[in-house]
Amino acid sequence: YLDEIENGIHFENIDKLWEIIFEVSKKQNIQVFATTHSKECINSYSKVAKKMREDDISFINLSKNKQNEVIAIVLDSEMFHSEIEQNHEVRAW
Repeated sequence: YLDEIENGIHFENIDKLWEIIFEVSKKQNIQVFATTHSKECINSYSKVAKKMREDDISFINLSKNKQNEVIAIVLDSEMFHSEIEQNHEVRAW
């Protein structure tokens, strides 16, 4: 679990950070949960996942509905990449 993953990382190094995370998680056979509010970090996640042909990814957005209940919106890799490519906002609905 990596909370606010981009904190302390220069924006030019975010792609490399994701590359390392994908490589290590695959090698160690571990699942990674990362949180961020950064649009640049999310776009980098998508770009690097596509470049490395990582299809076993998800993007989860936690939001509140009109009844003030927390809901999880889960995007699989295909839907996530599509939303990013169309420049849709994925951080909150």
